[in-house]
Amino acid sequence: MQRVKLRSGLIMAAPLRAMLADDAVDFAGSNWIFTCQVVSDDTDYTSGQLWGMYSATSNPANTSGSSAADAWAAASTASAWRVFAGR
Repeated sequence: MQRVKLRSGLIMAAPLRAMLADDAVDFAGSNWIFTCQVVSDDTDYTSGQLWGMYSATSNPANTSGSSAADAWAAASTASAWRVFAGR
C-alpha cells in the first residue's frame, strides 16, 4: 500500500481515475480527514438536537456521539486530503 499526497487545490477525481486505470493498481480511494475550525452555529446543534455530534463530556452529553464538540472545544483546526492506492 502506498499513500499519495496531492498538491493543494488539485481535484481528486482525475488522479483517482488515472490510478484505477493502471493495471498495477488493485484499488485506490480517498482517505478524507476533516476537522472544524470553529464551533457550529447550526441552530439544531446549539439547541441540542444533533446528538451524534456530542461526546460523553460535552453538554449535552452523548456517550455514543462523534465527539465533534470536544474537538471544537480543543480548537482542533486544519484539514488534509490524502489518496491511498495499493496492490
